[in-house]
Amino acid sequence: MSTPYHRVIHENEQRFRIATDAAGIGVWELDMRNGEFYWNPRMYDLYGVAPVDGPLGYSEWERRLLPEDRCRALQRIWTGVEQGHPWEVTFRIRRGDGTIRDIRSVGQQLYDERGEPSRLFGINEDITERCQADRARVQSELEHCRALSAIGRELRNPLSALRRCHERLDSAALDAEQRHCLALARIASDTLLAQIDAILDQAWADSSRAEVQAEPFDLRRCLSEQIALLRELAERKGLILSLEWGRDLPARVCGDETRLLQVVHNLTRNAIQYTDQGWVCVRVRRLDATRIEVAVADTGPGIRPEDQDLIFEAFRRERSAGNGRGGSGFGLYICRQVVWLLGGEIRVESEPGAGATFTFSAEYPEVAEGEGSGCCETDTVPPEARPAHRRSAGLDVLVVANDPDQGRLLYELLLRIHCAPRLVDNGADALAEWQRQAPSLMLLELELGDLDGRTVVQRVREAERGVDAPRTPIAVMTAYPLAEVQRDCLQAGADQVLKQRVGLAALQQLIGRVRGETPQTLRCPV
Repeated sequence: MSTPYHRVIHENEQRFRIATDAAGIGVWELDMRNGEFYWNPRMYDLYGVAPVDGPLGYSEWERRLLPEDRCRALQRIWTGVEQGHPWEVTFRIRRGDGTIRDIRSVGQQLYDERGEPSRLFGINEDITERCQADRARVQSELEHCRALSAIGRELRNPLSALRRCHERLDSAALDAEQRHCLALARIASDTLLAQIDAILDQAWADSSRAEVQAEPFDLRRCLSEQIALLRELAERKGLILSLEWGRDLPARVCGDETRLLQVVHNLTRNAIQYTDQGWVCVRVRRLDATRIEVAVADTGPGIRPEDQDLIFEAFRRERSAGNGRGGSGFGLYICRQVVWLLGGEIRVESEPGAGATFTFSAEYPEVAEGEGSGCCETDTVPPEARPAHRRSAGLDVLVVANDPDQGRLLYELLLRIHCAPRLVDNGADALAEWQRQAPSLMLLELELGDLDGRTVVQRVREAERGVDAPRTPIAVMTAYPLAEVQRDCLQAGADQVLKQRVGLAALQQLIGRVRGETPQTLRCPV
């Protein structure tokens, strides 16, 4: 006999059936007492089974799961069953016709009137098109990143050589004007290298993959040098470019100097670009013990309120009255991504005709003068890789550089710091030289043409283990800004991974660590 309660249940079941049929969702139910399955019509479509054949048994359903997905999916489902919790899992199945489909499965254990588990109930949704689109997007992004990385390496190589030429000229007899020009050229090349690194970082879609280097540095010095680099550009437009310091600003902070300069450079250059008369002012102040704030204000045309959210998107140039100003529209997008990496936020305040102020905060805790251990990564050159007989003058350094200009410059820089370098240009010769005489330090590029640097490192470590030889310190230079590449090199057996723009100061610190002269808490600048 029908009761109001039964009618409500029946109506709800009808509504549920209509909703699932309309959404194309398969519904299944398993009676745990007799092992019988119930499927709605959509489940038969999903698995390519004829309704007259009835639902698949549990064992047959399990065999339909692809082997690489099976264990993970079953573990998730049965963990939910054992704990009495709902589950959600995605897996791939092979249908009767051999085609493969991506399935999203959601389910829950149901109980009888005595509180005993009696049934499993769930839904299956075909998400193949969504997963195929996601896989295609990921593959496209990966190919895009690889192309950008290759371009970045080609750009970095001549810039790195230029940077090392600056190092050589620094010891030449120059007058004051020439030395000033050299300093500006060095800052400009460093900034351009940082911009290339930034673009390569952003190519890898999410910023969590980008790397932040935490090292102590002089905050006032680095910002003063950056503003000095841009002052000439401002003066050519008749603008006043100033730098103001807040009270209690720490002299030394710990953080990523390059990325801070990257944001300051982009914001200040933008302000100069969009300002035709008046001034641009960079203000730096301390927010608290761990954070600083930088504001870049200008007297330019300002930004319309409706455009202020858009300007931080890639390829946007929305400055009022800013047409024809050039630029890629990528700078502010990079600024936002980098500021997020630095643990801060960026915002803009502006009114049309009244200029604009871009303000960002970042995590840069204060460090005491001479302090370096509180925030920096520890050196990865182990003590056993620095035996006493390697600490004498004339350190034997094997340089492996595919680029002849970079190899020659590294060779000359090592001579200047009283090392005895050997130079080869490929991985096979590097291994042969190591076999002939193990060096005190091997300094090699990641990209070598015949063998990559990781392979060379692996073969050296295997040979050392085979004859129980002392460990050779190995530093790999890479143009990649990616933490994944650096981790691969360290896992292969490298002791240090350096960005390819290794200058004189970095070499001195590296050589000092190998000789045991430099405190091990200091990290080689990269």
